[in-house]
Amino acid sequence: MTQAQKKAISRLWERSHDGTKDAGMMHKGERVCARDKRTPTGTTTGSTHHCQLAGCIGTRIAVKWDDGKVTFPCSRGMEWVNHIWRIL
Repeated sequence: MTQAQKKAISRLWERSHDGTKDAGMMHKGERVCARDKRTPTGTTTGSTHHCQLAGCIGTRIAVKWDDGKVTFPCSRGMEWVNHIWRIL
């Protein structure tokens, strides 16, 4: 792992552990805002699994979007703001 990758992981870790909410406290039915910052359009299903990206310590969170599609964004690329998960 390169020094840049270690720094990036460290920054993500600090941001997700700033005393707010992390994926370990995710519950079924929470709203998710898409990356383009529109109104929340997805809902967590309660299903999670470990992220398989090399070096990532995040959790993949199942999100069912209003159009019926299900995606698994990584918690390290999300933040909890005003009671809504936001994809970064």
